[in-house]
Amino acid sequence: MFLKNQQQIFVLCVFSLACLQVAVGAQLTGIVTDVNRRHLPSAKVQILTQFSEIFFPEFWKPAEETATDDQGRFSFSISETTPTLIIAWANGYRRTKFALSPEILAKGQTVGLALERGERVDGVVVDEAGQPVSGAEVGPIVGSIDMEPAIARRHVPQWTVTGSDGRFEFDGLMPKQPYQFLVRKLGYEIQNVMVQAGQTDVRVQLRKGGYAIGGMVRSRSQDPQTFAGQLLRFNGNGFDLIVKADEHGHFQVDGMPAGNFSLEAIVPSPRISRVLTLEFPRDAGRNVTVEVSDGYFFEGTTFDAETSTPVGGVCLRIEDLRTTSDAHGHFRIGPLWQTGKPWIEIEEESGFTVAAPPPGALSRNEDADGFRNLVGQTVWVRRLARLHVNIQGLEFTTRSLTMYFAPKDGKLINQGVTTSPARLRLRETSEGWLYVSDSFEWSSPLLKVSLAPKSKDTAVTLTLHNAASVRGVVRSKSSSESAESTTGPRLLARVFAAQDEHGNGVGWIGEVDCKQDGSFRFPCLPSGEMLLEATKVGSPIRKTSALVLRPGEHREVVIELEAGKLFAGSVRDENNQPVGGATVLYYVRMPDGSTRASKVECSPDGKFLVPEVEGDTIELVRVDHSGFAPWEKRDVPLPCDHLEIVLKSRASLRLKVEADPTTQWKVYLMRIQPWGSGTHAKQLQGLPISEITAIGGQEEAIPGPPEGTYRLVAIDAAHSVGVSEPIAWDPTNPPPMPIRIVPGATGSLRGTLEGGEEVVAEVVATNMVLPDGKCTTEFSTTAQNGTFSFPALPPGDYLVLVTSESYNASAENVRVDSRRVTEIKLRPLRLGSIQGRVLKDKAPVESVIVELVSQTDPDFTPRKTVSSSDGSFAFEDLPPDLYLIRVTVQDQGQQRSGQKSVRVTSEELSAQVEIDVTPPPRVSFTLPPQFAVLPGQPVQMLNRDTGQLIRPEWHGNVLEAELPPGLYSVSIGDAALGEVRVNPDGTVEAAE
Repeated sequence: MFLKNQQQIFVLCVFSLACLQVAVGAQLTGIVTDVNRRHLPSAKVQILTQFSEIFFPEFWKPAEETATDDQGRFSFSISETTPTLIIAWANGYRRTKFALSPEILAKGQTVGLALERGERVDGVVVDEAGQPVSGAEVGPIVGSIDMEPAIARRHVPQWTVTGSDGRFEFDGLMPKQPYQFLVRKLGYEIQNVMVQAGQTDVRVQLRKGGYAIGGMVRSRSQDPQTFAGQLLRFNGNGFDLIVKADEHGHFQVDGMPAGNFSLEAIVPSPRISRVLTLEFPRDAGRNVTVEVSDGYFFEGTTFDAETSTPVGGVCLRIEDLRTTSDAHGHFRIGPLWQTGKPWIEIEEESGFTVAAPPPGALSRNEDADGFRNLVGQTVWVRRLARLHVNIQGLEFTTRSLTMYFAPKDGKLINQGVTTSPARLRLRETSEGWLYVSDSFEWSSPLLKVSLAPKSKDTAVTLTLHNAASVRGVVRSKSSSESAESTTGPRLLARVFAAQDEHGNGVGWIGEVDCKQDGSFRFPCLPSGEMLLEATKVGSPIRKTSALVLRPGEHREVVIELEAGKLFAGSVRDENNQPVGGATVLYYVRMPDGSTRASKVECSPDGKFLVPEVEGDTIELVRVDHSGFAPWEKRDVPLPCDHLEIVLKSRASLRLKVEADPTTQWKVYLMRIQPWGSGTHAKQLQGLPISEITAIGGQEEAIPGPPEGTYRLVAIDAAHSVGVSEPIAWDPTNPPPMPIRIVPGATGSLRGTLEGGEEVVAEVVATNMVLPDGKCTTEFSTTAQNGTFSFPALPPGDYLVLVTSESYNASAENVRVDSRRVTEIKLRPLRLGSIQGRVLKDKAPVESVIVELVSQTDPDFTPRKTVSSSDGSFAFEDLPPDLYLIRVTVQDQGQQRSGQKSVRVTSEELSAQVEIDVTPPPRVSFTLPPQFAVLPGQPVQMLNRDTGQLIRPEWHGNVLEAELPPGLYSVSIGDAALGEVRVNPDGTVEAAE
């Protein structure tokens, strides 16, 4: 896969050169030199006629080729129109491509080509007996994953064929750069080779065999013949293999090695190809079909969120395509190309905006795979609120009027007014404040408007009066002097329509900068109740003052801003060297109980300074800088003029792959932790944390991970695997010796089936430590006479399963060590049950449909039952698994749903559960400071009891969500932060 981007970049580069054309009959002359302008005799110069594809050598055969004379000169007589890509190289110099403009040819100028020094790679291809293999195709040689993209674009691909002695050579490569290429010959397995420019002893051994696969390319509307010459990519085992379909759209590949591969057609955007996952030898000899997308259609119904009925006339836009739902709310739009969840926009000119589904309502909006049409989709919309505004007193002014709407949560909306009545269309359905002004001397009073979700159009009247004004001065005390200062930080004055329960202004109306002496003025304000706020830019220090302005009133105010407290310090390492650029996070508890998170970055000399922090104590100071272990300190009293932060270097995890120095390995650092979900939640598995490339026998290092249990897995191009012993990693006490990885070392596993002496069944052992898709992780054998064995397994923690019509069993965390025999006994699977009750407001709910589904087994048939008069229900004969129980009840004409995760284990076959469908309270809360969450970050909370994922909303520094009491896992994206407990009183605290 990693070659894909480099190849595409290179193709684009070549296409851009292809746009230049040489005139018919032009004479091209030039000179080839080195970078020091010394002439290079006998250098080769080529001009290409076709080079749209780098995947096959025939597209890089020169139309013209010559060599330079003793003075490094060359000449071409070009008799046809040709793309002007010139390639030049000489012995010991890098192959280089040049673009040539027609203007130079028209002027008859001599072209100068300067070559840099280059390296070569040569070697020999042999068979398993060590005999040379002639006629093997070698190439293309391309930049490896470790090559910088900018360097890869400069590379010129090469191909070659081995001679009778099995030898091959690539010349003109960029020095000290990593490359790779494929070696293939009919009857042999394809090999991927990693080299370094300058290597002259590369030995490639081809093994007899390999696996074949064939197929065709088609789409829903196009036959395979349409895809004649179509390129296809096999990706896996660390390399790309590009093949071409024949004139009938069919393809055939031989020599595929064992392992996992993806297969797709290379098609121009936005068209996409179906990606097939192949595993050899399992899929050897198959005839597969690679489908290319013709686009898909998105079809569904628009529903009014206020009435829950279909609504027509809604204009939808997806991928720049537009359509309007008909009178029955039905719409169909396409063809579309983007995969994933289609991004649906509603054109507000149609009078609607997008809306969330009503509580308990069905919502269907599936992800698109790019191939199948999406039908039966639901799009919930809401009619835009409309205010019909009658303005009295238009004759008072000859200036233009502007109508302003300040929503409680949102930005100020303004609209020009030329006539009365005027109409204002609003997306907001919450309350807001409305007024009209000429911004000079006339303004209406501030009018509060409540827009209920199901309200009809609203008509209001605004009357122009003499505008009010406010002027004043903001005085700020210095944190260092506790004295008034007129040359301090930038001061702002803001006006809001009201104040929320946390003391924050809502319904923003306007803002002005204070002058240098702290004075400010709002010349034209509506009359009514408002909130005036003064603040310092870059500081949390602020002060608010309530205002009640009468029409025409001119108010003068003085606001005293209290001084904040100093927070300063320095960050250095253990060697007393400053750590510049480190970010210091600090968390301050506010008077309303919320926690405000802020950060400051260190200067190059490692120092930081926050002149004003509100409060008496900083709850938590935290630094998590790259290359260092995390540092934190709690309860830092203010003022703090010098907090010394000393960072300890994060220890490196040293390793060595015990293998030949000529071999190259991908080494994966795998964090070992329980699966955590599904039937085998306690099964240990490896999650890849990082990876490096290692040379056999050499000591390498990986940046030290956080504390935990890990393993190292090494894999080479031939799929040889090495697994380390478990590593109990402590960053403060790293192992004194490098971790050894021994490729090829295996252990044995033997087992018996209790009571299964007559059973013949497949036994599957899955190595949960190995990285998925990188090597073989699943091994199978057959149990006969009640016994089974695996003679050679890579070390690791295995999940062993036996599944048949007559015998089902499993074993978790079966430890297989190298050069040891592990013996296990499997007992037949026992069935369990789930009993439960449905409650609302602590009372039982009867006649409710209860549904049971498996969270891990896609083949499990969902079961349903109905709660009895006491709200109870039961499910019997259940295999151990993780289940989800869902109920739906009617609540005041609306559907309300509830769900809960339940686990049945082989140790506890009977599970009890209560599902409470009482509407959860809406909770305002802050997360514990140790979670280091900044305002605005996308927080997700997973209810550990119900499995429901909740996304709280930010309101200032406070989060809000409907949270039932219970335990929650908190994360930002895929990054887990920890667990919190929501108490019945709505408080949120860190879980112990």
